[in-house]
Amino acid sequence: MNRFASLTLLLTWSWVIMTLAHESGHLLAGSLCGGSLSRVQLRPWSLPYSFFKPDPWPSVTLWAGPILGCLGPVVAASIWRRPGLWLIAWFCVLANGTYLLMGWYAGDG
Repeated sequence: MNRFASLTLLLTWSWVIMTLAHESGHLLAGSLCGGSLSRVQLRPWSLPYSFFKPDPWPSVTLWAGPILGCLGPVVAASIWRRPGLWLIAWFCVLANGTYLLMGWYAGDG
């Protein structure tokens, strides 16, 4: 497989893993805080989201997405120590950091 195809495949997997890790953080925190999941969307052609109603601790649910979205892939890359996993892990850190920066810039947090 040529380098362009390999990089495209790796970036595609990076996006999928980042999305799953990020949303898993929201889902885990919302459930552990006593929230009731009312809606979740993980379709690859739209931005994912999850809604809890009621959500007793919305700040915890909100922050768990980017925190676990960064920590999960970095811990996995630390354990398995493969170069491709590190690229995915740093992609997740960059994507979640950009998510937080855009939220701050827009005045959402």
